[in-house]
Amino acid sequence: MADETDWNALRQRCADNATELVLRVETMDGEYRFSLAAVDRDGKIMWDNRANDEGHAPQHIVTQLVTSALERWWV
Repeated sequence: MADETDWNALRQRCADNATELVLRVETMDGEYRFSLAAVDRDGKIMWDNRANDEGHAPQHIVTQLVTSALERWWV
């Protein structure tokens, strides 16, 4: 799982930009697909990162999504 400071940094960045974090997991063709999004109060997706599991543990995928969000969102 991502370091607690990573989660705190991303949550703070979302709060500063009046958005909430939404983490979703669904299956597509037997493979898990993860989505981490920043959504505004009207439900509009402001940022969205997606990744297939590709055989990795869920913790690995979520860590990658958080890291990517910190590198790309509102930079």
